[in-house]
Amino acid sequence: MPFRRAQLSAPASIASVQYLRVVACWCVVLFHIFASLNSELGWSNHFGFGAIGVDIFFVISGYIMAMIIARDEDFRPMTFLMKRIARIVPIYWVMSAGAVAITFALPHLMNRPEMEWSKIISSMLFLPDPVAGSILPIISVGWTLNLEMFFYCLVAFTVWISGDRGMMVTIGVLVLIVLAGLLVDGGTIFNFFTQPLLLEFAFGILIWRYGVIATRQKWFTGFWLVSMPVLVIGLIVSGAYDDTWRFAIWGLPAAFFFLGAQSLMTKSIPWLQKLGDWSFSTYLLHVYVIQLFVKLIAEQLPYEPMLITSAIGVLILVIAIGSAAMFHLFEKPVTMWLNSGIARWALRPRESRQPL
Repeated sequence: MPFRRAQLSAPASIASVQYLRVVACWCVVLFHIFASLNSELGWSNHFGFGAIGVDIFFVISGYIMAMIIARDEDFRPMTFLMKRIARIVPIYWVMSAGAVAITFALPHLMNRPEMEWSKIISSMLFLPDPVAGSILPIISVGWTLNLEMFFYCLVAFTVWISGDRGMMVTIGVLVLIVLAGLLVDGGTIFNFFTQPLLLEFAFGILIWRYGVIATRQKWFTGFWLVSMPVLVIGLIVSGAYDDTWRFAIWGLPAAFFFLGAQSLMTKSIPWLQKLGDWSFSTYLLHVYVIQLFVKLIAEQLPYEPMLITSAIGVLILVIAIGSAAMFHLFEKPVTMWLNSGIARWALRPRESRQPL
């Protein structure tokens, strides 16, 4: 099937994607809240399956990158990558620097009070730490951003080399990379960047390419409503699983959930859209707030359900308010400023451009 951009057109603002960002982000937040309380204080973990938020994020990322490539009339890999860097790097570097400062100034607030230079450098470069053999950067959730940045580079390279705006070549390369990882043990960095989780990006690409057709069929909504409870039950019951198969056990339910949302989550809900705007700030900030809560407050509380529930409610509110502040005071203005510079650079004649 030849790629036709007109067939894949979509509204400039996709409400369902915003809402799914909220679902994914707050699943991860709740997962980390209960996991931290369980690890530090031995309290019950009621939200272990919230880690599926990461899988939803990867599916969303594949979908959004496919949409961006389809809409870009004059695709330039360097401009594409600079925009991705402007979106992720400034706030991530600032938050990582903050974590380093806290580690040296107040090590008792950190789970890992040691901070090697290899971890600092590898974190800033979006790489696992080959010296310590650790895949976790300074901010623990940053391992997902390492995969995101790798995916962005892969998209830029494969679309540039192949000229395939439908990104089927990108999917093929993702499959080959995963197969290489299953066949070869190449060390920390190689194994990390060849893990099967990369296939979740391919799910998102396929949903962009073919999902619009599926969601227009009358039978699709009924299929989604019947299949989703089965998939969610399977997800919850799975409990322990081999990470090799996470892309299937959690990634496929995430992809089905995302696909169904295209036809069901369409109503405009302003406050949910705002939470979606704040989701990246929430994703990076929540680990700080949870750590402060667990280390300084939770251990002082008696284990009473109503009290704990109220405390977690306040914690969630603090994370939301902090995310809004970080988005409006730093993330949004910095990203807009960088994107305006990238746009001016992209408009110059090629021979007159200077590297940014």
